[in-house]
Amino acid sequence: MRAALPPRWWPPVLWMGFILVMTSWPKLDLSTVVDFGDKVAHFGAYFVLSLLSARAAFPSGRPWRTALAIVATIAVLALFDELHQAWIPGRFPDVRDWFADLGGGLVGILIAPLFFQPAPRRHGSVS
Repeated sequence: MRAALPPRWWPPVLWMGFILVMTSWPKLDLSTVVDFGDKVAHFGAYFVLSLLSARAAFPSGRPWRTALAIVATIAVLALFDELHQAWIPGRFPDVRDWFADLGGGLVGILIAPLFFQPAPRRHGSVS
C-alpha cells in the first residue's frame, strides 16, 4: 500500500503548517525587530516554501510547468493565508503581505535550479 503523500513532500507541507501557525498568532508584530520585518518574514517564509516545493517536485522532468504550478499554488495558498487573518485578533489581510509572499515564492523558484536539478526530459514528452 502506497502512502498518500510521498515522503519528499513532507517538508513543504510541514513548512506550510508552520506558516499557518505563525500567521494565526494574534498581534505578532515583527516590525519592532527590524524595519519592514513583517514583509521580510513573509518573503522569507514563502521563499523557503518554494525551495522545499521545488526540491520535492523537480523530479517530475517538466521543470517549467512544475515551476509555474509551484508559483500558482503559492499564490493561492498565500491568498488564503492572508484572508484567514481577518478572523485572527490583531491581524488583518494585507495585499502588500501577499505581494511579499508571492515575491518570496518567485525568487525561490527562480534560484531553485541552482540547488536542485530538475530531472532530464524524457524523449517524447512535451513541456
